[in-house]
Amino acid sequence: MSKLIKPLSVRDVANAKPAERLYKLGDGYGLALWVSPNGRKVWRFEYTRKDKKKDTLTIGRYPEISLADARKKRTEYRILLAHGQDPKYRLEGDNISFETVTAMWLERKQTQVTPRYFERIQNNLKLNIPSRFNGRTITKIKAEDVVAVLGVIEQRGAHEQVNRLKQIMRPRAAGREL
Repeated sequence: MSKLIKPLSVRDVANAKPAERLYKLGDGYGLALWVSPNGRKVWRFEYTRKDKKKDTLTIGRYPEISLADARKKRTEYRILLAHGQDPKYRLEGDNISFETVTAMWLERKQTQVTPRYFERIQNNLKLNIPSRFNGRTITKIKAEDVVAVLGVIEQRGAHEQVNRLKQIMRPRAAGREL
């Protein structure tokens, strides 16, 4: 049986204060406000993919995205799920760029890891992923392109960087990690 969650009020969202650790305030049906120790508030939608794995989609920061706006997005995403589509990969259809996907992934990752580790991930991507991916849609980047980039990095002798980038860029069952 599902756990009943009392919907958030505008006051609950506005009065959410930072704590020592990251925490979330649930609104129900997968929508939650994540409050980080630095005071940042981010709306996220949590759902289960077709392959039965849990996934999270960042909607945006509060107050730029209000409670009402976040609920509208949640409804849109639930409709996509009802039609068998993963909302994460239907955001902009085939027109979603590599930079957009990378920025979304980095925003999500920033609240999941320490600031120092996040900086390492960000620098690794900036230094090792060529600009030729920029401007291309995510669906136009093929496995061969990624393998070629990793091969160049491996020839430099940066084996640890290759392993880290493979972990970041690996394809998922329902789409891409990035």
